[in-house]
Amino acid sequence: MAPSQNIGINDLPSEILENKSTIKPTSDWTSGFKSWLEDLHDNYNDNLLKRIEPEIDKAMIEFALDKSSGKKQDAAKMLGLGRNTLAKKLKNLDISD
Repeated sequence: MAPSQNIGINDLPSEILENKSTIKPTSDWTSGFKSWLEDLHDNYNDNLLKRIEPEIDKAMIEFALDKSSGKKQDAAKMLGLGRNTLAKKLKNLDISD
């Protein structure tokens, strides 16, 4: 117990300070993704990949542009795309640059 009402860094157990927790998250991102796919399947029985591909592309491109500070060539490299391919996807997905 801490000797006062305030808890300081020295009051924490060494397990927390060393970040050696053995607690595992109960779910990962794929669980949410699968749930989203189930909802899509309930509403649209076919062409699921064609329906979700633009959303996935947009999220990944926006992430790469953010991480590369808007530098398209760096974002394209991060995604494994050519610069021209990224430019086409930006236009097709209506992502402003």
